[in-house]
Amino acid sequence: MFYQEWLRIRPTDINAIVGRVFALVNLNKPREAIEFLRKTRAALKAHEDVAFTWHVEGDIWWFLAMSADEGSRKIYLESAEKCQKRALEIVPNSSRFLLGMVRVALAKNDLHMASILVERVYTVGCETNREQALASYYRGTILERTGELKKAQSYYLAAISADPESFVDIRKVKK
Repeated sequence: MFYQEWLRIRPTDINAIVGRVFALVNLNKPREAIEFLRKTRAALKAHEDVAFTWHVEGDIWWFLAMSADEGSRKIYLESAEKCQKRALEIVPNSSRFLLGMVRVALAKNDLHMASILVERVYTVGCETNREQALASYYRGTILERTGELKKAQSYYLAAISADPESFVDIRKVKK
């Protein structure tokens, strides 16, 4: 495996660590990915890297929650929230980590918290087009769930404009 060799050469390279984690998730081994994150986290020196591992772990728990039964879903979302909060404790003004918290709040259908977090993302500012697109998309989701469909549509369009590659129309993808 490519990432194993990369990690052998540079065991604390965050890109190699996250690459291996995503490879494990794609191989349907999310628990192994979480264990690997937890083992490697202790060796990391840069606090941004440590925070990023918490964020990635939170995303894995969120991913697990999306396909779980109601009882497990609640437990997984609690784990996801704890991880995202931990990432934000380390790097408090990260729009990426705030967006992770928004994702969890939406999964819990906590629209009030999701709204507060999206506002915080807009206050902090987005570092990438993808983050801008997600902030707009999540704001649109909140508006849609509260019945403000026209406003939601404008945020969805803004999301597509911010990062078109993130919103591919699968109906137009050739098989």
